[in-house]
Amino acid sequence: EEEAASSSDAASEADAEAEEGERSLEQRVAALLPPFSYKRTEAEVEAMENLKFELGAEYDPKAVSEQTLIRFLRARDFDIDKASAMLRSYLTWRNEAKPHEVTKAEVVQYVERRVCLLHKYDRDGHPCIIIFAGNHDPYSRTIEDMLKYILYVVETAVKVMKPSETEEKFAIIFDYENFSKSKNGDWDITKEAINVLQNYYPERLAYVCLVNYPWALGAVWQVVKPWLDPNTAKKVKFLNDTKKLLELFEARNLLEKYGGSSVLSTPKDCFGEDSCLEVLREEAEGGASSTSSA
Repeated sequence: EEEAASSSDAASEADAEAEEGERSLEQRVAALLPPFSYKRTEAEVEAMENLKFELGAEYDPKAVSEQTLIRFLRARDFDIDKASAMLRSYLTWRNEAKPHEVTKAEVVQYVERRVCLLHKYDRDGHPCIIIFAGNHDPYSRTIEDMLKYILYVVETAVKVMKPSETEEKFAIIFDYENFSKSKNGDWDITKEAINVLQNYYPERLAYVCLVNYPWALGAVWQVVKPWLDPNTAKKVKFLNDTKKLLELFEARNLLEKYGGSSVLSTPKDCFGEDSCLEVLREEAEGGASSTSSA
């Protein structure tokens, strides 16, 4: 009987894993999050309606959610003309680049090289992208493939975001350990990444923390800074001690190498969404426990 029960449990677990694998990442994230509804002010609702009217036939609710409308409006200080121009440019780009359709299979060589890693959330609930600059090889990439990888990274981070009125953003830790300007520097990709993030993902970046950087980075920053929107440049933080990251992250969600207690368990061929799902499961179980005990 015990063997039968054990076999039944194993079968149930296998069925659950199979069902989990069939669901999209967005569906898995949504299943773990508590109910959430956005509260719009009258001014925001009016601005969204005006923006939809300005876009006319170009407005596609499947491609542009209400939260997307709000992000583009905020990025242009609720100037309808400027927001509509920016959104039109985004829609044209989206139809051509199709960022939402990039799969891991298309960029797996970069995933395995681990130039970028998605690892849990900061204290404000922003998913965190860690960029290991020393793992980038500019001599074995094409700009087209690298841009696809950047889109895969950003789109995956967006999929694991927690709903919020104002903070549907991701954080970035830019780690320069083992970085060499001659071996890893890549101006072309830097420019393209900045262009994509600023023009097509407005109001998505919470901040960038630069860590383990060489003394010469100051000169590099003077080159890069003019490429950034002034508001974006203000979000860049130079941290001379990685333990300062504990002000932004709980220890359990920060890797050990940065002074936290999180152990990296993400398989080499995965980007790291598993770590975010792990956090969401823990929070969901904790919330369920609190509710049941109350």
